[in-house]
Amino acid sequence: MDNENTSIHNFDVHLICEYFSSAERQGPGSPEATVKALLIT
Repeated sequence: MDNENTSIHNFDVHLICEYFSSAERQGPGSPEATVKALLIT
């Protein structure tokens, strides 16, 4: 495998989605949590 030309854009998005699909949560979960996450700098 040629790592020189490998980038994150070459990953299979389906593989990533499958890996995280069994997670209990896949995001912040509420508008309040989203706002809190966006305000942290």
